[in-house]
Amino acid sequence: MNPRSSSADAAGIPAQRFFAINLTLRQLLTPRLGVTIGVGALAAGLLLGLPALFAGAPPGPGPSSTALPVAVVTASHETGFTRTRLFTGTVAARRRSQLGFELAGTVSTVAVDEGERVAKGQILAELDDRSIEAEIRVEKARLSDAEAKLAELEAGPRAEVIAAARARVRELDRELAYLRIQQQRQRELLANKVASQARFDEVHYQVQAQTARLANARSKLAELEHGTRKESLIAQRALVAVQREQLARLRIDRDKLLLVAPFDGRVAARHVDEGRIVSPGTPVLTVVEEGELEAEIGVTNDSAGRLEVGKRHRLRIGAREVEATILRILPDVDTATRTVAVVFGWTRGAMDGTRPGQIARLALDEFRAERGMWLPATALTRSRKGLWAVWVAHESDEGTRVERREVEVLHTDGERVYVRGMVTDGELVVANGTHRLAIGQLVHPVQES
Repeated sequence: MNPRSSSADAAGIPAQRFFAINLTLRQLLTPRLGVTIGVGALAAGLLLGLPALFAGAPPGPGPSSTALPVAVVTASHETGFTRTRLFTGTVAARRRSQLGFELAGTVSTVAVDEGERVAKGQILAELDDRSIEAEIRVEKARLSDAEAKLAELEAGPRAEVIAAARARVRELDRELAYLRIQQQRQRELLANKVASQARFDEVHYQVQAQTARLANARSKLAELEHGTRKESLIAQRALVAVQREQLARLRIDRDKLLLVAPFDGRVAARHVDEGRIVSPGTPVLTVVEEGELEAEIGVTNDSAGRLEVGKRHRLRIGAREVEATILRILPDVDTATRTVAVVFGWTRGAMDGTRPGQIARLALDEFRAERGMWLPATALTRSRKGLWAVWVAHESDEGTRVERREVEVLHTDGERVYVRGMVTDGELVVANGTHRLAIGQLVHPVQES
């Protein structure tokens, strides 16, 4: 046994305090004063005087005077943590159209400018219509002629025409009777060899020609008496229908010379001015719908699987929040961003002043099954190779000491961190002031509330 320890114990002085005082006194003495005598005298004085000096020290167990008070938390593992993920997107008009003419032509009028409000059905621009107006007039004349002929066929021949046809038949019939008498006389004269064969042939051919004319006249009379043929009426009616369709097509083409607003909105861009010759589809104006806005936000495929159409979520747009409804979830993943587009909409007027192009943000809470524990962020200290560590207080024969344990940070929410590592449930983890600690240092744990 060390004699000095025995002496200190006999005097009722803690060994650590005794050695500290002894060391201080030895440093104050110099060799010139006599090391042996000085040390002996001082030791004797201390042995005699220190019991009285420390007689007022509190008895019983307590923290060592060299133990550093530290705040600690008790480690407790959990099955996982909930984290909030922030996704961003942009606000866009529900409908945005680049308007152009269906036909080629010269722009004669552009009635609106950028930034102006337009109403559905409002005429925004026009093409020169002189050529098509001339075509419409020609088709109108053709239709009038076809309709007049159809009306005549449907009404049938007049009584005067029928009477004239009958008179013509009677006249041709009398002429044919006279020619047949002449033919009979010439036959008799030819038999008596008084007339020539040539004269007989002449009269014979006259009879045949007259017979043909009479047959034609009788046919026309029969046609007039029976009225217009059904086939003629069908053909003329078809011609009238064609002319009407031609006129309708030209009127449609004339309407296509007008550029009309498809919905209420505002002019976002004006691409051409008057006098420009445009081809079909050339952009003339860009119109965006006003008041009906939506936000398209890209989320991860896992997050999209937990969303449902019709559910409501809060979006942050600028400095304000709006309660929006999921309108649709696109079925495919964007190849550039590897996200799924989710489209949100909100009621008209809920976000007055919001404009297309603003940033919209969606916060989603998701649970991650990962065993670990929550600790204060101040409990972390840097370890080797960029890792992190915590100080764990544990009991030893000399008192409570600290040791370092490396941990892996899985998530942080600012003031707290979720970690996993070589820390078991129930162990005391130093909550702050880690810069004051060293391996094996004595500490006095104080549980944080």
